[in-house]
Formats: sequence, C-alpha cells, structure tokens
Amino acid sequence: MQTHHHPTDSAEPPQTTQIDIEGMTCASCVARVERSVAKVEGVQEVAVNFANHVGTITHSSDLSEQQILSAVEKAGYKATFRSDDIHYHHT
Repeated sequence: MQTHHHPTDSAEPPQTTQIDIEGMTCASCVARVERSVAKVEGVQEVAVNFANHVGTITHSSDLSEQQILSAVEKAGYKATFRSDDIHYHHT
C-alpha cells in the first residue's frame, strides 16, 4: 500500500474556506469553477454545491484569499467569502 504525502503534511494543517459563488446556472458551471480553483497552487480539494452556490476549498495556510477569488473570476463567476456564520453571535 502506497502512502502519498503532500508537501503541506509537515507544515501547518490545511485550512478550509467557504465562498459564495454567483452566476452558476448548471452542473457545467460547477465543474468549470472546480477545475479553475483546483489549478491554484496550494489548493488540495474543491467541492462546489450547486444547490446553495457554496464552494468549499481545502488549501494550504499560505494561500491568499485573493488567489481563490481570482480563480473563480477567471472561470467567469463572482465569488465572495462567507463570513455569515449564524452561530458566531450566539452565546
């Protein structure tokens, strides 16, 4: 059994970022966004949910947010970072 080690394994743990994506109208749009973001160096996993238009990206901690947004824009869509955690304000 082979084990694959990613360069980030010995560094800081990967981060997960969620983005809202505007302009997707079909499953092909989802695939286009996923392919574009996956090409960004440091991105380990991309999953886009068409139903709620949310992308979840697992990436190295040194990847800038702007790099992710730029990749979505290159695919032809608009993205913003999700900062509206409904549980954040609950005490």
